[in-house]
Amino acid sequence: MPTFAVSIGLLKDHEPILGIVYQVMTNDIYHAEKNKGAYLNGKKISVSSTQNLDDAVIGIDLGHKTTRPRKIKTYVLPLINLVNYCYSIGSDALILAMVGRGIFDCFANDDNIWDCIAGILIIKEAGGKVTDLGGEEIDWNKKRITWVASNGLIHSQILEQLKH
Repeated sequence: MPTFAVSIGLLKDHEPILGIVYQVMTNDIYHAEKNKGAYLNGKKISVSSTQNLDDAVIGIDLGHKTTRPRKIKTYVLPLINLVNYCYSIGSDALILAMVGRGIFDCFANDDNIWDCIAGILIIKEAGGKVTDLGGEEIDWNKKRITWVASNGLIHSQILEQLKH
């Protein structure tokens, strides 16, 4: 799979301030700095303008064999028949960056923070929204977090579907 990436994120006072996702095979570099926007290869990027979950293209992560049943039940099954398309490309960092670029409209998952800091900042700086499953801000004091990342326009629709 040529969809792997290097992800580097920096927290200051438990808040993301810098994020870089490097898609190795295509030599694409996504980056964002807090309050300075998000970029792909030096050009400003922004999230999609999709307004309805029915039209959405989402990224999904089926996870490792040990976590797959839980991830499918929590993040995939509630959305799969409500969206236009869904893709699993094997790199959470890259899927997040692609939400920031407007390729995907949403991605929900759980990860170790070092796997998602950069991508989450890229989405926020590109005009998107990222919260936990309850719609609250991410708690960056935790080692592992659950998040819903979107273009912001369909965020409440996604949260509604992912309610437990």
